[in-house]
Amino acid sequence: MVQRMRWALATAIVLVAAGAALAGETALNRQDVTVIKKKLVEVQAALGALPEGYVVNREDFNLPTDASETDGGYEPAYASASFRYDGGSEQMARKSSEELEAEYRKKMMEMQAAGDYEGLARLSQEMVKKATEAQMAADGARREPVDVEIRANGGPVATIDPDAVVCEGPGYIALRQDNYDGNATVVLYCDPVGLKDTQTLARIDLSEGRTPSKAKTTWRHVAVELTGPRDVVEAWAKSIDKAKVLAQVDR
Repeated sequence: MVQRMRWALATAIVLVAAGAALAGETALNRQDVTVIKKKLVEVQAALGALPEGYVVNREDFNLPTDASETDGGYEPAYASASFRYDGGSEQMARKSSEELEAEYRKKMMEMQAAGDYEGLARLSQEMVKKATEAQMAADGARREPVDVEIRANGGPVATIDPDAVVCEGPGYIALRQDNYDGNATVVLYCDPVGLKDTQTLARIDLSEGRTPSKAKTTWRHVAVELTGPRDVVEAWAKSIDKAKVLAQVDR
Protein backbone atom coordinates (compact mmCIF):
# COMPACT_ATOMS: atom_id res chain seq x y z
CA MET A 1 0.00 0.00 0.00
CA VAL A 2 2.75 2.42 0.98
CA GLN A 3 4.68 1.51 -2.17
CA ARG A 4 1.60 2.20 -4.35
CA MET A 5 1.08 5.58 -2.65
CA ARG A 6 4.70 6.51 -3.28
CA TRP A 7 4.33 5.50 -6.93
CA ALA A 8 1.11 7.53 -7.33
CA LEU A 9 2.75 10.56 -5.73
CA ALA A 10 5.80 10.28 -7.96
CA THR A 11 3.56 9.96 -11.03
CA ALA A 12 1.57 13.06 -10.02
CA ILE A 13 4.77 15.07 -9.58
CA VAL A 14 5.97 14.02 -13.03
CA LEU A 15 2.63 14.99 -14.60
CA VAL A 16 2.61 18.39 -12.90
CA ALA A 17 6.18 19.02 -14.00
CA ALA A 18 5.31 18.00 -17.56
CA GLY A 19 2.30 20.30 -17.55
CA ALA A 20 4.42 23.18 -16.29
CA ALA A 21 6.90 22.56 -19.07
CA LEU A 22 4.14 22.62 -21.67
CA ALA A 23 2.39 25.74 -20.34
CA GLY A 24 4.98 28.03 -18.80
CA GLU A 25 5.08 31.79 -18.73
CA THR A 26 7.67 33.83 -20.60
CA ALA A 27 8.15 37.48 -19.72
CA LEU A 28 7.69 39.93 -22.57
CA ASN A 29 10.46 42.45 -23.18
CA ARG A 30 10.06 46.16 -23.87
CA GLN A 31 10.14 45.64 -27.64
CA ASP A 32 7.33 43.04 -27.45
CA VAL A 33 5.11 45.42 -25.51
CA THR A 34 5.96 48.25 -27.93
CA VAL A 35 4.80 46.11 -30.86
CA ILE A 36 1.53 45.28 -29.12
CA LYS A 37 0.80 48.88 -28.13
CA LYS A 38 1.61 50.09 -31.64
CA LYS A 39 -1.03 47.72 -32.98
CA LEU A 40 -3.61 49.10 -30.53
CA VAL A 41 -2.70 52.66 -31.55
CA GLU A 42 -3.07 51.72 -35.23
CA VAL A 43 -6.58 50.39 -34.56
CA GLN A 44 -7.41 53.60 -32.70
CA ALA A 45 -6.19 55.57 -35.72
CA ALA A 46 -8.43 53.42 -37.94
CA LEU A 47 -11.43 54.83 -36.04
CA GLY A 48 -10.89 57.98 -38.07
CA ALA A 49 -12.23 61.43 -37.25
CA LEU A 50 -14.33 61.83 -34.12
CA PRO A 51 -18.07 62.39 -34.54
CA GLU A 52 -18.95 66.09 -34.68
CA GLY A 53 -18.99 67.72 -31.24
CA TYR A 54 -17.00 64.95 -29.52
CA VAL A 55 -13.64 65.28 -27.81
CA VAL A 56 -11.28 62.81 -26.11
CA ASN A 57 -11.89 62.55 -22.38
CA ARG A 58 -9.86 59.50 -21.32
CA GLU A 59 -7.71 56.73 -22.73
CA ASP A 60 -6.21 53.66 -21.10
CA PHE A 61 -4.07 50.78 -22.38
CA ASN A 62 -4.10 47.28 -20.88
CA LEU A 63 -0.85 45.68 -22.06
CA PRO A 64 0.32 42.11 -21.36
CA THR A 65 3.59 41.44 -19.54
CA ASP A 66 3.84 37.67 -20.13
CA ALA A 67 3.22 35.15 -22.88
CA SER A 68 2.01 31.61 -22.21
CA GLU A 69 4.10 28.85 -23.76
CA THR A 70 2.16 25.94 -25.23
CA ASP A 71 2.97 23.08 -27.63
CA GLY A 72 6.24 24.59 -28.78
CA GLY A 73 4.81 28.05 -29.34
CA TYR A 74 2.95 30.86 -27.60
CA GLU A 75 -0.71 31.37 -26.80
CA PRO A 76 -1.86 34.68 -28.37
CA ALA A 77 -1.78 37.20 -25.52
CA TYR A 78 -4.81 39.34 -24.66
CA ALA A 79 -4.41 43.12 -24.95
CA SER A 80 -6.90 45.96 -24.88
CA ALA A 81 -7.35 49.72 -24.90
CA SER A 82 -10.32 51.80 -23.80
CA PHE A 83 -11.30 55.36 -24.67
CA ARG A 84 -14.07 57.75 -23.65
CA TYR A 85 -15.21 60.50 -25.98
CA ASP A 86 -17.39 63.26 -24.52
CA GLY A 87 -20.06 65.11 -26.45
CA GLY A 88 -20.72 67.43 -23.52
CA SER A 89 -21.37 71.15 -23.35
CA GLU A 90 -18.42 72.03 -21.14
CA GLN A 91 -15.89 72.37 -23.95
CA MET A 92 -18.32 74.31 -26.14
CA ALA A 93 -19.27 76.63 -23.29
CA ARG A 94 -15.61 77.28 -22.45
CA LYS A 95 -14.78 78.14 -26.05
CA SER A 96 -17.78 80.49 -26.34
CA SER A 97 -16.89 82.13 -23.05
CA GLU A 98 -13.30 82.75 -24.14
CA GLU A 99 -14.43 84.21 -27.46
CA LEU A 100 -16.96 86.51 -25.78
CA GLU A 101 -14.41 87.65 -23.23
CA ALA A 102 -11.90 88.59 -25.93
CA GLU A 103 -14.58 90.40 -27.95
CA TYR A 104 -15.92 92.47 -25.06
CA ARG A 105 -12.59 93.22 -23.39
CA LYS A 106 -11.57 95.38 -26.34
CA LYS A 107 -14.93 97.21 -26.43
CA MET A 108 -14.87 97.87 -22.68
CA MET A 109 -11.35 99.29 -22.82
CA GLU A 110 -12.41 101.67 -25.62
CA MET A 111 -15.45 102.85 -23.64
CA GLN A 112 -13.43 103.30 -20.48
CA ALA A 113 -10.91 105.40 -22.38
CA ALA A 114 -13.79 107.53 -23.75
CA GLY A 115 -15.47 107.81 -20.33
CA ASP A 116 -18.67 106.24 -21.67
CA TYR A 117 -19.91 104.68 -18.43
CA GLU A 118 -23.51 104.31 -19.62
CA GLY A 119 -22.22 102.37 -22.59
CA LEU A 120 -20.19 100.18 -20.24
CA ALA A 121 -23.32 99.32 -18.25
CA ARG A 122 -25.23 98.38 -21.43
CA LEU A 123 -22.25 96.37 -22.67
CA SER A 124 -22.07 94.43 -19.40
CA GLN A 125 -25.75 93.51 -19.65
CA GLU A 126 -25.32 92.48 -23.28
CA MET A 127 -22.32 90.31 -22.40
CA VAL A 128 -24.22 88.48 -19.65
CA LYS A 129 -27.12 87.86 -22.05
CA LYS A 130 -24.89 86.45 -24.79
CA ALA A 131 -22.97 84.26 -22.33
CA THR A 132 -26.26 82.80 -21.10
CA GLU A 133 -27.44 82.14 -24.65
CA ALA A 134 -24.13 80.46 -25.52
CA GLN A 135 -24.39 78.19 -22.49
CA MET A 136 -27.97 77.23 -23.37
CA ALA A 137 -26.94 76.46 -26.95
CA ALA A 138 -24.08 74.28 -25.71
CA ASP A 139 -26.40 72.44 -23.32
CA GLY A 140 -28.86 71.83 -26.15
CA ALA A 141 -26.11 70.32 -28.30
CA ARG A 142 -24.95 67.94 -25.58
CA ARG A 143 -24.76 64.24 -26.48
CA GLU A 144 -24.18 61.17 -24.35
CA PRO A 145 -20.52 60.07 -24.26
CA VAL A 146 -19.20 57.27 -26.44
CA ASP A 147 -17.05 54.53 -24.90
CA VAL A 148 -14.75 52.58 -27.20
CA GLU A 149 -12.85 49.42 -26.31
CA ILE A 150 -10.36 47.62 -28.53
CA ARG A 151 -9.73 43.96 -27.62
CA ALA A 152 -7.14 41.70 -29.25
CA ASN A 153 -7.20 37.90 -28.86
CA GLY A 154 -10.26 38.02 -26.63
CA GLY A 155 -11.95 34.99 -28.25
CA PRO A 156 -15.43 36.54 -28.58
CA VAL A 157 -18.56 34.47 -29.22
CA ALA A 158 -21.82 35.96 -30.52
CA THR A 159 -25.01 35.01 -32.35
CA ILE A 160 -25.59 36.86 -35.61
CA ASP A 161 -29.05 38.44 -35.63
CA PRO A 162 -29.65 39.43 -39.28
CA ASP A 163 -31.54 42.55 -38.14
CA ALA A 164 -28.60 43.61 -35.97
CA VAL A 165 -25.94 43.60 -38.70
CA VAL A 166 -24.61 47.15 -39.10
CA CYS A 167 -22.06 46.37 -41.81
CA GLU A 168 -20.02 43.41 -43.03
CA GLY A 169 -17.44 42.38 -45.57
CA PRO A 170 -14.60 39.90 -46.10
CA GLY A 171 -12.96 39.44 -42.70
CA TYR A 172 -15.31 41.60 -40.60
CA ILE A 173 -18.85 42.08 -39.33
CA ALA A 174 -20.40 44.67 -37.00
CA LEU A 175 -23.37 43.77 -34.80
CA ARG A 176 -25.64 46.11 -32.81
CA GLN A 177 -27.30 45.53 -29.47
CA ASP A 178 -29.79 48.06 -28.09
CA ASN A 179 -29.31 48.90 -24.41
CA TYR A 180 -31.90 49.63 -21.74
CA ASP A 181 -30.71 53.22 -21.27
CA GLY A 182 -31.60 54.17 -24.84
CA ASN A 183 -28.04 53.85 -26.10
CA ALA A 184 -26.63 51.02 -28.19
CA THR A 185 -23.49 48.91 -28.41
CA VAL A 186 -21.95 48.06 -31.76
CA VAL A 187 -19.14 45.51 -31.87
CA LEU A 188 -16.93 45.25 -34.95
CA TYR A 189 -15.35 41.78 -35.17
CA CYS A 190 -12.28 41.43 -37.41
CA ASP A 191 -10.69 38.10 -38.34
CA PRO A 192 -9.54 37.47 -41.94
CA VAL A 193 -9.83 33.67 -41.46
CA GLY A 194 -12.74 33.06 -39.09
CA LEU A 195 -14.86 35.76 -40.77
CA LYS A 196 -13.69 35.27 -44.34
CA ASP A 197 -17.29 34.88 -45.54
CA THR A 198 -19.75 36.22 -42.98
CA GLN A 199 -22.73 35.45 -45.24
CA THR A 200 -22.28 31.74 -44.46
CA LEU A 201 -22.29 32.24 -40.67
CA ALA A 202 -25.10 32.30 -38.11
CA ARG A 203 -22.68 32.54 -35.20
CA ILE A 204 -19.32 34.12 -34.40
CA ASP A 205 -16.91 32.00 -32.40
CA LEU A 206 -13.35 33.28 -32.37
CA SER A 207 -12.48 31.32 -29.23
CA GLU A 208 -11.47 28.28 -31.28
CA GLY A 209 -8.55 27.73 -33.59
CA ARG A 210 -6.14 29.63 -31.37
CA THR A 211 -3.13 27.70 -32.64
CA PRO A 212 0.24 28.34 -31.01
CA SER A 213 2.31 31.10 -32.55
CA LYS A 214 6.04 31.40 -33.01
CA ALA A 215 5.87 35.07 -32.04
CA LYS A 216 4.92 36.40 -28.60
CA THR A 217 3.09 39.39 -30.08
CA THR A 218 0.74 37.62 -32.52
CA TRP A 219 -2.82 38.86 -33.05
CA ARG A 220 -5.36 36.30 -34.26
CA HIS A 221 -8.35 38.66 -34.23
CA VAL A 222 -9.51 41.99 -32.87
CA ALA A 223 -12.86 43.43 -31.78
CA VAL A 224 -13.81 47.11 -31.50
CA GLU A 225 -16.76 47.86 -29.22
CA LEU A 226 -18.53 51.24 -29.35
CA THR A 227 -21.23 52.19 -26.81
CA GLY A 228 -23.23 55.41 -26.99
CA PRO A 229 -26.12 57.04 -28.88
CA ARG A 230 -27.32 54.58 -31.51
CA ASP A 231 -27.03 56.92 -34.49
CA VAL A 232 -23.52 57.95 -33.48
CA VAL A 233 -22.06 54.48 -32.86
CA GLU A 234 -23.69 52.96 -35.95
CA ALA A 235 -22.34 55.67 -38.23
CA TRP A 236 -18.93 55.49 -36.56
CA ALA A 237 -18.70 51.69 -36.92
CA LYS A 238 -19.48 51.99 -40.63
CA SER A 239 -16.77 54.61 -41.14
CA ILE A 240 -13.94 52.66 -39.44
CA ASP A 241 -11.09 51.77 -41.80
CA LYS A 242 -11.61 48.00 -41.77
CA ALA A 243 -8.57 47.28 -43.95
CA LYS A 244 -6.34 49.09 -41.48
CA VAL A 245 -7.77 47.11 -38.56
CA LEU A 246 -7.40 43.80 -40.41
CA ALA A 247 -3.80 44.71 -41.25
CA GLN A 248 -2.95 44.38 -37.54
CA VAL A 249 -4.00 40.70 -37.51
CA ASP A 250 -1.10 38.30 -38.07
CA ARG A 251 -2.91 35.25 -39.47
